Amino acid sequence: MQEAGPTTTTPLPTCIAGFLSPDECHDVIREIDAAHQQQAEIWIGHDFGVVPDSRMGAVAVLPAETEILVQDRLWGVIGDLEQRYGCEISHVSGVTALIYRGGDHFAAHADGGLDDDGPSEVRRRRISLVVALNDGASDFTGGELQFYPGRIELAGF
Repeated sequence: MQEAGPTTTTPLPTCIAGFLSPDECHDVIREIDAAHQQQAEIWIGHDFGVVPDSRMGAVAVLPAETEILVQDRLWGVIGDLEQRYGCEISHVSGVTALIYRGGDHFAAHADGGLDDDGPSEVRRRRISLVVALNDGASDFTGGELQFYPGRIELAGF
C-alpha cells in the first residue's frame, strides 16, 4: 500500500457526516470555552514556536475523555480513510482544539513528513482531520479552509 498519502488525483477534502452529534459539538464547545488556551505554535525547523506571520490562533487543552471520544470515532473510520487516501494509518495523534477568531490565520503549509529532524508527531503525519463544531441549526460564518492537493514522496514509513 502506498504510504505517501493523498495524491493530486485524490478528491479533497472528504466529509464524514455525523462524526459528532449536535449535542456532542455543543459539549466540546463548552469544554473549549472553559479550557486553558494558549497561542498556537508551529514547527520552525528545530523547535516549536509562535510565528504570528504564519499562524495566529489559540489551542485549548481538552479533557482526556473528549480526546478518547474523538480518537475512538477516528478509529471507527480509519479503514475508509486508508482506502480513500491510499495509505496505512497506524497512529492517531492527540486531539487538538484550535480556535481561530476574526483576523486569525494559518498560512498554506504541508502537514508532516518533510523535516527529517522534526519530532515524530510531525514526521509521521499523513492525514489531518478538521472537525467544524457547529450543528447546522444556525448560519455558519467564519473563515475559509482550503486544501491544496499534492504528492509527497516519503521513504521508510
